[in-house]
Amino acid sequence: MCTTKTPGPMQRYTAKRGHCGATTSVLAANTWTNFKHEVHGWAQAYIDSNGTILAMSNGGLMIACRGCTKPVRASRVHGVVKAHIKCNAKCQSSKGHSCECSCGGRNHGAGFEA
Repeated sequence: MCTTKTPGPMQRYTAKRGHCGATTSVLAANTWTNFKHEVHGWAQAYIDSNGTILAMSNGGLMIACRGCTKPVRASRVHGVVKAHIKCNAKCQSSKGHSCECSCGGRNHGAGFEA
């Protein structure tokens, strides 16, 4: 059992290729948890927008591939807010890890949400 502190701001993470070639995206908040992992001691976890605890591996986020459900390492989308560039389908279907539009990365790759 674990209890979590208030999650931080939500950030977008994407994995360009899973084991099956699918792109996967998740919106997650970094938060400290009060559970103790048997091997690694107190753990830092990421909570997705549904409240599911996701695993962190060597500084990267491990998520289930939306194509084959196997674990895949996801990287944080680095977003820059540019209010004059409207967020659109190009952003939401992007597979990269950088975003420069009005969403600042929050919607980047959202079309591939797990």
